[in-house]
Amino acid sequence: MELDITTFHFSSVLSRVGFMIVFAVMIAKSPGTRYLWCWGGAIAASTLGSLIALSVPQNTMPAPALGAIMFGAYVASMALSWSGLRLFYERPGKLAWALLLIMLTGISYPILPALSGSMALEVALIYALAGMGSALVVVEIYRARHKRLWSQYVVGAAFTSYLLSFMLGLVQIALSDKVVTMTSAGQGPMIFDQVSSIMVYFGLIAMTSEWANQQLIEQAETDPLTGLINRRGVATRLDATCTSDERVNAVLLLDIDHFKSVNDCYGHDDGDTVLSEFASRLRQTLRDNDLIARWGGEEFLVVLPGVSLETARQRAEAVRLAIAKLPFQLSRGALDVTVSIGVAVSHTLVQQFDTTVNAADAALYQAKHAGRNRVCLSHHALTE
Repeated sequence: MELDITTFHFSSVLSRVGFMIVFAVMIAKSPGTRYLWCWGGAIAASTLGSLIALSVPQNTMPAPALGAIMFGAYVASMALSWSGLRLFYERPGKLAWALLLIMLTGISYPILPALSGSMALEVALIYALAGMGSALVVVEIYRARHKRLWSQYVVGAAFTSYLLSFMLGLVQIALSDKVVTMTSAGQGPMIFDQVSSIMVYFGLIAMTSEWANQQLIEQAETDPLTGLINRRGVATRLDATCTSDERVNAVLLLDIDHFKSVNDCYGHDDGDTVLSEFASRLRQTLRDNDLIARWGGEEFLVVLPGVSLETARQRAEAVRLAIAKLPFQLSRGALDVTVSIGVAVSHTLVQQFDTTVNAADAALYQAKHAGRNRVCLSHHALTE
């Protein structure tokens, strides 16, 4: 049974107009956000395609020029969605490739039937190009799965549905001996479009909101000078960092020696340079899964998951040497910088974090009292 494609196109236009208004407001508030322009363009293109399809009788196909615009607009919505996603994920937008995909669709519609006399072949090519646009979006979202955005999977599922509809359309054309019309060509994709389009545009809006919330959280948990997490960041990441097996987790508490004299003699700008370079050397010396934080002032905290006491001492010693071996380059010349480090360990660090940090702080005090530029283990760690 053939469905009323005109009704599908009409409802599609109405829903897209609503989303266009939403994206217009978002663009007006953030006019410099390039991915919003791409996504707004994608909605505008698909709306244009649906408006043209609405004017074409069901049992015919559009005239060459009108069909080129209509199918080009549909493929443009896929290509611009893909380009916008790349910009959203902070990758090059590939607008040239998107334009090439759109042009191939627009050019092929009036030319290919004239050469081959087969409208079925032309529609099959359009399905293939639109499917390629959908596949590009799905691949882009898969590549960005580390972004931890739940809404991106809604968009991915919607474009997977689009891809499936175009594949089914290709199968339908291959198995059918009927003349290709707007009804026969558009019935399958339009059924999928009723749900998928809403998922896509809601998903894109949700991705924008979810990403903004993540950015606010990261800003609240990040020290702006060093780029390390702060105390609040440690609290939210501790569970994921610590191991739950029989191995212990270690805490290093580090304090830059005589840092007050750096600010007094060189100024606060050079003091900030010392802090930034100190943080950089910590990152270079420690493992990727070690938790590194600016604890406050010139104090830094490191959590070493799943290490023995001896390994923790060796890592702390490696950090001490990395700081001391090369002078820090400041505006008034090179400066030798050293660090004192206190080490404490715990089998239940998450539950006894404050106690373990206090033990590391006591060991740090011991290192300072013993002459600085050294690593000391807490008495609690030695007892364990």
